[in-house]
Amino acid sequence: MNIPFQQIFITPLSSIVLAGLCLSGGNALASCTFANPSPGQLVWDSGTPAVVTSTGGTAATVDLTCTDSNAVLSVGLPSNTLGGLTPAGTGLFSSVAWAANGGGTATNTDGTTVNDSIGIAVTNEELTINMTYTANGAIAPGTYQFKVIVTATYN
Repeated sequence: MNIPFQQIFITPLSSIVLAGLCLSGGNALASCTFANPSPGQLVWDSGTPAVVTSTGGTAATVDLTCTDSNAVLSVGLPSNTLGGLTPAGTGLFSSVAWAANGGGTATNTDGTTVNDSIGIAVTNEELTINMTYTANGAIAPGTYQFKVIVTATYN
């Protein structure tokens, strides 16, 4: 699922007004579907050139239904779709987590992925999507938009 993740507006006064969309779409196998995307909120990690969902922000969510127990989830790195920020060499992170079957998390840290299997068929299982985007330099006032791609495949 290709998720246009979040839009962040940073004003010159160091206050942040957050808005965004997490849209459904994309391409999962026929026996997995995504539904009910909900936007999260990114916040500026004060003192760093990073925007995050984890410390003061809110994760995006989307529901997953898989009819097969062998679904494996993976997540891509966040990308800045409007431009204006160049990623640093490190400091890019995304994760997708769920509670079913004891819970699990798939992560991507600077291109190193850890995929995870849900292990059971699920109906409307809420997935929680977090991200960190570290820029190469200061984050100037402006409008930024990010996306994270979540994929369900089978063993």
